[in-house]
Amino acid sequence: MKEVYQSVVDGLDEIYNLTEKGIRILTEGLRWGGGAFHNNGWNPRPIEGSDHFLFYTLEYLTKKKFIRGQPVCLGIFAGSAMGGNDPDGILDIIHRAGVEIRPEGMGITWDDVFAAIKYEKEFLESHDYWYTVVNDFQVTDEFCRMIKYKILAKYGEWNA
Repeated sequence: MKEVYQSVVDGLDEIYNLTEKGIRILTEGLRWGGGAFHNNGWNPRPIEGSDHFLFYTLEYLTKKKFIRGQPVCLGIFAGSAMGGNDPDGILDIIHRAGVEIRPEGMGITWDDVFAAIKYEKEFLESHDYWYTVVNDFQVTDEFCRMIKYKILAKYGEWNA
């Protein structure tokens, strides 16, 4: 999986530019996710965790529909920050891929994002989702401010 992951990261410019090579790299990477899903009896745990759960929490709280990749990538960044799993490197990759994760780009506010991050654990437990890093992480206002600071430092302020 590390090789597949690294091939996608190494091919981000090709993927972003929608070249034939980039499309092949991306579809090859996606093929592995489907295989993991199938090989686990169609249990989505290998391909769905705190990243998707933040997305579901945002949908639940805001009653809005999203372009899937935006809140999922926001969740990837937040989850990696919770777990201390190279969040700055993850944010670099998301930014390089051209995925907009600032709330304004999703039609929501920072308050919506903070509310979802703070409520995610309760949402997971009330819907019987499986254990993730969220279950053991204590979300603070300081953590939420750090998420905002790092995203704005990478993307800049929103200018619609």
